[in-house]
Parts: sequence; structure tokens; C-alpha cells
Amino acid sequence: GRNQSYLDVIIHLIKARSLYFLDKYEEVIDELDTVQAIVNDYKYDNFHVEEMYILYAKSYHKLNNTNEAFDYLEKSTAVVKQNNIRKASLNNSLLKKYDLNALEKELNATKLRVIGQKKWIIIVLIVLLVILTSSIAVHLRIKRINKKKFDALIQKIEKNALRSKNSVKKGPSPKIEDKKIQELLGKLQSFEEQEEYMDKEITLRFLSKKLNTNSTYLSNVINTYKRKSFSMYLSDLRIEKVLEKLRNENRFRAYKIQSIADEMGFNNVNTFSRVFKKKTGIYPSYFIKQLNKKGKES
Repeated sequence: GRNQSYLDVIIHLIKARSLYFLDKYEEVIDELDTVQAIVNDYKYDNFHVEEMYILYAKSYHKLNNTNEAFDYLEKSTAVVKQNNIRKASLNNSLLKKYDLNALEKELNATKLRVIGQKKWIIIVLIVLLVILTSSIAVHLRIKRINKKKFDALIQKIEKNALRSKNSVKKGPSPKIEDKKIQELLGKLQSFEEQEEYMDKEITLRFLSKKLNTNSTYLSNVINTYKRKSFSMYLSDLRIEKVLEKLRNENRFRAYKIQSIADEMGFNNVNTFSRVFKKKTGIYPSYFIKQLNKKGKES
């Protein structure tokens, strides 16, 4: 119901605040998206919206997403102005509506109601404390899970590097009888070795033209022999390369996430973070932070 949704708004705002001070800005945005959905459904007042927009702006600023940060900054400024107007209007209305004697009577009546409400307030506070404690426990659990994912990812990168070092580069499999397919797979191997996949302009149509074939045929070959779609093929190549560079190059880890995304051929930092998270289970910012921490310990 509406009361439960109001409590959900408070809970998710508390979690968003906690995550912000823990530098988990992507997770802050996830919590705020939930608040935004509830606020839109139930039309809650602008005082909740004010804090929500401010946290959005701060989080996007920390993620170096300037456009989104400015957009939410403007929204928060507009809401603050609206709230100031509402407060002023409310104050004027109260002054006109009440005289001192009437106000005193209402305050006395309020005191009686407060006595009955104390138990409810205590219950709400206990619930909020339990929720906050649970949120911290969940956060710690997620942190442990992410650490395991990071360790597994490092092992995978090291195994791939060792395999690559000990293996001899081969051309297309001789089992493929179609010479046209062999030739195209050989061109794709050259495309991978020369790291042309980091070019932002690469599209299925562009690459098919470059390889002297058509888009449909190239797409079918990639689907059949790479076992993935063209877009996933490009994304996987880029993520594997960025993992290798982040693991081995201290200079590269010093770049901003936006710069890393640009260099690896992604059109924007949000797409890069989403694809990285989907493939590895962790965000690039966390991966870099753990690599730097690991470097200091060793």
C-alpha cells in the first residue's frame, strides 16, 4: 500500500546515502532508480525528490558523467525552489488560520496523540535499524562475493596469458573445407591480432566491406565459428583486452573510466561499465581498486 511504499522510499534513500559514503556510486544510482519509480507511482512530495536528485547529481559527478550530473543538478535546483515556495506558502497559511489560543489548544491535543504514537515510532525506528543492519550485512556479503570474483578473474587472466605465451599462433582450422570460410576466418584472426576491434567506427557493415564480403555472410560466419553475435564478439574482444591492460599496466589503471572506455572503443562510459559488469561480475572501478590494492600489498 501507500504506507509501505513511503517506508520503501525512506529505506532506499538511507541505503543510497550509505552506499554514497562507501564510494559505491553505481549502486547508489540503482537504489535511486528504485526511489524514482516509487515516487512516480505514488506522487510523493518534493522533499524526497529534492534529496534524490542531489544524490543523483553527486553520484554521476563521481562517475565523471558530466551530462547526467548537470541534468540532475538543474532538477534538484528547480525542486529546491519549489519547496521554498511551498514552505513560505505553508507558513503564511498557518499564520492566517490560527490565533495563539487556538494553537495552544491544538498543541495540547497533539501532546495526547503523541503519547499514543510513541510506541509506533519506536517500532518504526527498530524496523529501520534492522533494515539498516541488514543492508550493511548484505553489503559485506556482496563485498566478499566481489572479492572472490576478482580473484577468479585474476587467475583467468594469468592462465590466458600463460596459454598465449606457450601456444603457437594458428590459422583457420584445416577441418573447414570451405576455402572461402577459411580465408574469412584468417582475416578475422588478423583483425584480432592487430587489435582493430578497438576502433569506435567498427560496425558489421564497415568490417564486412573491409574484409571484402557482405554483412549477412560475415555475421553468419561469426555466429557459427565464434559462437556469438557480432556485437558480443566485439565486446568480448575489447573486455579481454582491457582486462589484460589493466592487469599489466600501472599507467593504464591511472586513467579515468571514461578515458579507458574511449581507448577500448566503447561509445560511452555507461555502456563500458555495463558490459564489463556483465562479463566479469564486477564493475571496472572495483577491479581497478583491487588491482591497486593488490599492487601495494605485494
